Amino acid sequence: MCRSNAAEVGGGGMAVAAAAGGRRWAALVTSIKNTTPKMALFVFFVVYTAAGAKIFQILEHPAEVQAQEEAGATLLEQRAIFMQSLTNISVHTVSEYQLRVSAELRQYESAVEDAVGAGVSPLDPHLPHYHWNYIESVFFASTVITTIGYGNMAPVTTWGRVFCILFGFVGIPVTLTVIADLGTIFANLVSTMSKHLGTLTRNCAPVKKLQALQFAHGGSRGMVVLGAVGALLLYISVGGSIFILWEDWTFFEAFYFCFITMTTIGLGDLVPERTEFMLVCTLYILIGLALTSTIIELVRRQYAESWQQMKELSGRLGELSGPLAEHLKRLGEQAGDINIDVHLMKDLKELRSAIQLSNRLQALSKLDPKMGNDTKIVELLKAHLNEEKDDSAFLGSLEDTELLQPSAAKRKVIRVVIYESSV
Repeated sequence: MCRSNAAEVGGGGMAVAAAAGGRRWAALVTSIKNTTPKMALFVFFVVYTAAGAKIFQILEHPAEVQAQEEAGATLLEQRAIFMQSLTNISVHTVSEYQLRVSAELRQYESAVEDAVGAGVSPLDPHLPHYHWNYIESVFFASTVITTIGYGNMAPVTTWGRVFCILFGFVGIPVTLTVIADLGTIFANLVSTMSKHLGTLTRNCAPVKKLQALQFAHGGSRGMVVLGAVGALLLYISVGGSIFILWEDWTFFEAFYFCFITMTTIGLGDLVPERTEFMLVCTLYILIGLALTSTIIELVRRQYAESWQQMKELSGRLGELSGPLAEHLKRLGEQAGDINIDVHLMKDLKELRSAIQLSNRLQALSKLDPKMGNDTKIVELLKAHLNEEKDDSAFLGSLEDTELLQPSAAKRKVIRVVIYESSV
């Protein structure tokens, strides 16, 4: 029997372990199933961006090479013409010479402007500077599908512009989905970290006091919004510090570029020029956009929750306003039916006069025993007391009398008198 029981216990433990292992395996399989579509979409985004950049390079680079060659040749030609005009112009007056030289100089300046627009350096026209290399094409493709659009690069060929339309039409929804997925991952990461941090600081007295203060003053939402904005500013500041090392910018210029980029404004007045860091810059922009979208969504949820609570409170107040008004109306109607016994008030006034008369006669008797028995003095006191008709004075005088704080026997007598007079 003992062996069979031990075998049964061992078998039960193995069954429980097997069941737990099965649940873990099922959870792992479910997690993989949920993650696989997101990973596949992210891989598609990377491949799509890389392929689009290559197509942009194929369509635009030959036109760029031709434009730079033509602009460089024109610049060199106009430079030679201008140099010859300085020595070979035969005129009779100085003013005519200045007019001829100014005309040739204007032609040369126009050639310089066209060369700069085509990407040719006026100082060294033989040295080309191509924008449509593969790295910068990747950067341009990422700015298209993220809707940043700096404007420093743009397709000039018809087929390049057609492909840009198609590329953005498909790529923008994919990019927004990828950014939303990254934002969800960040949000889950922040939630997990906050839970672990809450568990670690659960027994910390300063943290408890701070949390109690926040909830007491209703500042939890404000702290969440403030923390979200602070995280975004920190990310922008870190990016600004990195771009200082890469570009010839001040910290403010780098911070300004990162802010314009993270908010997808993309003015294009400041754009990175170091091609060797373009891929890192693209990754920084992608993560920053995910972080920005997460923070914006977090702030939107907080305000949406506050607005919903205000609507619920307004609805409850609207529901209570009808019954409250009806109840007040009933109280007003009932208050109109309340009747005060006039005889009771009269009897109380007479009782008050009698008490005051007795107190004053006692005071006079202490001064002179004969005055307490003088009928004329008693009549004068009665006449004086009858002239006091103010109810407030009546109540005030009742508070000053010793009969409001009597002994048990006196209290019984007063109650009997009031009861008898009210009957």
